[in-house]
Amino acid sequence: MLVTAAVTETAMANLTFAGFVDNIVMVTLGNILGGSVLVALVYYVIYIRPQRKAQAPITSKSSDSNPDIGGTPGAGNTPGQKGSE
Repeated sequence: MLVTAAVTETAMANLTFAGFVDNIVMVTLGNILGGSVLVALVYYVIYIRPQRKAQAPITSKSSDSNPDIGGTPGAGNTPGQKGSE
C-alpha cells in the first residue's frame, strides 16, 4: 500500500517552477541569516561572555564595608582595625 500526502489535482496544477525557485531562494536566505545569527550567539555565550565576565570588576559586599564590624567602609580594613587616615 502506497501512502502519499493528501494532494489534489488542483493543488498540483498550481505548482510552478517559478514558485519553486522563489521558495528555495527565500528558504536559503532565511537559513543563512538565521543560522549565522544563532551560531554567532552560541559562540558569544560560550567564548566571549565568560572573558568579559572575568574582566568585570567584582562588586560583591564584603565584611570590610560593614560599619557594624568596626572597619572603615571601603578602606580595606580587616574587622577590628581602625581606619588609616
